[in-house]
Amino acid sequence: RGAKNIAVGGAGANKTVLVAGDFFKFENHTKVYQATNDCISDGSGNATLYFAGSLVADVTSGEELTLTGVPFTAIIEDDTHKVSVGLGGMANLRLKMREVW
Repeated sequence: RGAKNIAVGGAGANKTVLVAGDFFKFENHTKVYQATNDCISDGSGNATLYFAGSLVADVTSGEELTLTGVPFTAIIEDDTHKVSVGLGGMANLRLKMREVW
């Protein structure tokens, strides 16, 4: 809890696990994290994953990571929504949201 990086294993030798900006989630967390650096495994399949914020709960050994299709839980933060219509009738919707966990 509170860490901003974690050691991961089993990624395969010399693989790109995540690139900076990618979102991911630990199996036992509802919080979504964002990688701050590219995470590339070494020849043994081990890597260090650096992320924004800090862990809100402990990560257990062998815990899986969700790397694709990461589910977010969010709420609308402001009652004001802005809709505009541009060229060709394309609509643009703006609203403020934030993650909840």
